[in-house]
Amino acid sequence: MLEEINISKYFNLVYQWIDNTFHDPDVLTQLFIIAACVIAAGFIYVVIKRKLQKKIDGSEMPIRAKRIATNLRRLLLPTLALIFIFISSIIAASESIGLNIALNFGVMQVLMAWIVVRISVQFIENSLVRNIFSIGIWIVLALSIFGVLEQTTATLDAVGFNIGEFRVSAL
Repeated sequence: MLEEINISKYFNLVYQWIDNTFHDPDVLTQLFIIAACVIAAGFIYVVIKRKLQKKIDGSEMPIRAKRIATNLRRLLLPTLALIFIFISSIIAASESIGLNIALNFGVMQVLMAWIVVRISVQFIENSLVRNIFSIGIWIVLALSIFGVLEQTTATLDAVGFNIGEFRVSAL
């Protein structure tokens, strides 16, 4: 049987979290810093990506190496954003400014996890399988980084039903 899920309970929890989080000036400042860093990284990425792709395409590397280089080129945007957020976080956390950078730190961890996961799955030839592995691993890492992995797994496991002694859940 399907277990009863109290959607309004989860909605209220999310609403309370949003209400508590976004009334903090430090969080709003961190969000601004993150957005500015991502926009700056995006501008640089747009300028560099075509030139870099032309160099990759024009090289005498084997096709597999070109494919890996192209996939790594795609990591340039999150890498630039990570670098910019890191530099701005050091400045923001300095004694003269003293901003709490917990959100920036979490975003940096998630970006680093994305970069490491994407690099580590390059040996998988099939792009669909590679992307499924990347996204799945990254989601688990991101939930763990933000400390909500246990709650998420409990919630997903609660959405399920039994077939005899076999349990089928969203988890």
